[in-house]
Amino acid sequence: GENFCTVSEDNRLSVWTNETQQQFVDKNHLLSKCTSLDWFRTSQQKSNEQGRIALGFENGSVSVWDLQRGIVSRRLGKDLNLPTVSDVAFSSDGKSIFSSSSEKHILEWDVETGSEKRRLKADKNGTSKLSVSGATQCLAAGSLSIRLFDMDSGKCVKKLNGSHSSNISLLEFSKNGKFLVSGCSNVRLLNIFSISTSTAMDGNLLHSITLGHNPLSVSVFSSLNECVSLIACCERGSIEAHRIKTNESDSEVNSEKQTYDLKDNASLLGLKFKDETPQTHFTVAFGAISLPQSKTLQYAEGPDGLSAITDVNAPQGGEQQSGTTQITEILEGEHHLLGPSDKSNRSAESDLLVPASSSLKRLRSGVDERTIAERLEAMAEAIADSESNQKKLKSSASQTPKGESLVTVLEQALQSRDDGLLEECLVVTEEHVVTATVNRLPSTYVLPFLLLLSEKVERSPTRGLSLCVWMKAVFTTHASYLMSVPNLHLKLAGLYQILQDRSNIFPKLLNLNGRLDLALAQISSVSSTSRSYGNHGRNGHGKMEGEGVTNHTCYDETLEDALAQDEMLGDNASDEDDNGEESD
Repeated sequence: GENFCTVSEDNRLSVWTNETQQQFVDKNHLLSKCTSLDWFRTSQQKSNEQGRIALGFENGSVSVWDLQRGIVSRRLGKDLNLPTVSDVAFSSDGKSIFSSSSEKHILEWDVETGSEKRRLKADKNGTSKLSVSGATQCLAAGSLSIRLFDMDSGKCVKKLNGSHSSNISLLEFSKNGKFLVSGCSNVRLLNIFSISTSTAMDGNLLHSITLGHNPLSVSVFSSLNECVSLIACCERGSIEAHRIKTNESDSEVNSEKQTYDLKDNASLLGLKFKDETPQTHFTVAFGAISLPQSKTLQYAEGPDGLSAITDVNAPQGGEQQSGTTQITEILEGEHHLLGPSDKSNRSAESDLLVPASSSLKRLRSGVDERTIAERLEAMAEAIADSESNQKKLKSSASQTPKGESLVTVLEQALQSRDDGLLEECLVVTEEHVVTATVNRLPSTYVLPFLLLLSEKVERSPTRGLSLCVWMKAVFTTHASYLMSVPNLHLKLAGLYQILQDRSNIFPKLLNLNGRLDLALAQISSVSSTSRSYGNHGRNGHGKMEGEGVTNHTCYDETLEDALAQDEMLGDNASDEDDNGEESD
């Protein structure tokens, strides 16, 4: 729970231990995308021995990193044309690796030789998640259901049904192997199973928990008094702690809950119970993948229930700032840039890197004490002022400025930190003018200008479309310079976090758009059916066919008698007409 690792989009492995980062890059890191990982590190290892990390890839291979030597020690299934690896898991002794895919078999690999040891038959539609219990030597394989395998014999000994609507993406054993938690990343429901240590390995659904938001990561612990402690980090920076009493003498299962919200809606990456006992402390990783942060939280278990979740390292006066606090420190820290060696230019550059925005001032001054009504009123006034300023700027501009004249104004705005003068430049969105202006911008002003743009996007997300034109021009024109800036990923951690949050929301918006299209199509189909049904004409009562008529057929004796009487009168009238013709 004190160390964690991340994999970037280009498959660069970063290991964070004791607030230090180590990065491991394979020479073939761009050949295939990483899909899963698992870290094996026994508690008996020395502190300087970091163990091994297994990475699964889209091409079906598994790479095993030896962190002590910093090399890829094994490549499993490299030339076997296997399907995409959905998950990997080390065995309890670290000598074997299990890999799952969309096929019905789970592969077991020998880490030392790199050969395939055996295949375990799982769900015919594949396996999405794996979890290993060292205490019971049990392997759990999750898809829509969960299969439990005895790792000694390799046989499936139990099947658990948790009523999951999609493939399981969260699967975690307790340390003693008595309980198993399962869940899906797009469903707010978590299932807790009781796993006995008998030969039958009977599994029963103990309890189901409904979270406030979709879960991202879970961790579970079982205490000596048969109480299950579960923590889950969810979307929107929410952390939930649950305690479930499992006393068999009680017919009902009692559940207690506490929540904790990270400030500034920081993105959560994962959480884990710490190794020491009692299990009331856990570590949470949050922030951008390029610059993750961690903090230790705790809660207390007493006879009256769970206490509030608190930060272990927070001062007594209140919680520490999180989320954008680290970004503030980055912006305010000293920056060494590769640019002109002139001292005046370097001093001007350091002056530009000191932010003067209201958002950062608010972070330094503390919590905003205004009421919600006052905040809404201030926001409305700011929006009105911004719209009026933009209208004035657009009306005053008789023609589109050229790149040669706009770059001078931009330099003056950055040098004097004049936000109004800077907005006069940003109101221009013509791509050729923006490109020409950024192309003539000295390298000394590139990074400060980029940081100001990212700050404006964070403060006003609706301006992202217009400001992205400027950011795109900066990245494309000054890419070589930005690549030479030391620790650039740390300086742009705020921008990276904004883009990551936007990209994570995009698939959900696509799903919502698809559902709305389906609903509109059904409404349109019903409307067209009603119109076509109404165009058949009108019936004898002057109503349209189907109008005022139910779909049920009922027997009406009075109506039947009236119809019979009308039929008799008609027959008599026809007989009289026939008699009249004969007399003629």
